[in-house]
Amino acid sequence: MTKELNSLSEQSDKNSITNTNNFANSDVQSQKRILDSTINLLLEGSNEIILPIDLIENINHQDYFKHYKDTFFLANLFVESPSKGLPLQYTYHLKKGEIFSYSIENLGKYKVDEISIVEGEAVRIQKNNFKKKDILKGVISLEEENDVTLNISNDNFFSNKGFFKTSLDIKIKKISPINFKTDLVSDTLFKARNIVEVNIDTLYNVLPINEISISPLLNISEKSNISIPIQVPINQGNFLGWGYWIDKSSESTPEGLDQNEVMLKLYGKQELTSIDEGVNLPLLNNEQVSITVDNFNFDQKTRNYHKNFAFYKINPSIVQKETRAYIELSNQSKINPVNVDLYVVLVFSREKFFDKTINFYETINSLKISLDNE
Repeated sequence: MTKELNSLSEQSDKNSITNTNNFANSDVQSQKRILDSTINLLLEGSNEIILPIDLIENINHQDYFKHYKDTFFLANLFVESPSKGLPLQYTYHLKKGEIFSYSIENLGKYKVDEISIVEGEAVRIQKNNFKKKDILKGVISLEEENDVTLNISNDNFFSNKGFFKTSLDIKIKKISPINFKTDLVSDTLFKARNIVEVNIDTLYNVLPINEISISPLLNISEKSNISIPIQVPINQGNFLGWGYWIDKSSESTPEGLDQNEVMLKLYGKQELTSIDEGVNLPLLNNEQVSITVDNFNFDQKTRNYHKNFAFYKINPSIVQKETRAYIELSNQSKINPVNVDLYVVLVFSREKFFDKTINFYETINSLKISLDNE
């Protein structure tokens, strides 16, 4: 009969410690209790037990097993001292490594001439003149398999006639080491686990087109310059950067506007990731327009820029403000107005959480434990 400690919930309370999850982080004392329960199950009749090795990872199980001994009572006697010149003899056969434990007490009023314990042919213990209330006790460890004999002799004139008898309390035990056989076994289990997966989405938001018309210098009723703030809604996510593109004004179709937005997004991605996607925004070759960017947040301008487009990565060490910069446009012409379109892209990252089940194989190392009766 083989038992796995993970499936012994039907056992008594002492076996309820077998739940792996409850003891994944057991302290040493808990792990000792696990080993104690394992040993008790074996002594109660289980042929072998499979114990996950992580349940006892903080204990040297081989050393721990050495502390276990099995005790058998060989004798628990109340006898009278011998008479007629015949000694009392009790012989027991013990194996190598077993311990012979003895306790002999004189409960009567009279002495016993001699008590001896002999291992094979060798006298190990000898006590003469064993008086009233004397106690002789101790242990003998056997180095080799042998017979151990307790001799009680009371060979004298009066004792041989049956006089002056005394009572003896004799207790003899055999203490045997319990030998365990252990084998390391591995098992591969297919498991499933629910996890939360985090995906980082990068969002490229192009603001609505800003159609700008700037009066010439000689038109004193209108300003010949304009300052446009770049505003960033901080609550949209983790702000990464921004870019602008100023193009000549045209009566574009909605399809054309969509295409311009796509181009600006691709340009922003190219500059943010520093991966050349071959995106080139059209240049604005109009000497009438002066373009200045007041980048007071010290955002880092990327390498691919022109006077009418640029992309800026934010400096994370600086406190983020909603107003990132001002783009200032001025008309250098005295008589001709300037009409341009301003496109602005804002880039954010945002976390998305997904529940996901992953399947995997896990190798469980276990210890197969049994009694070694050989």
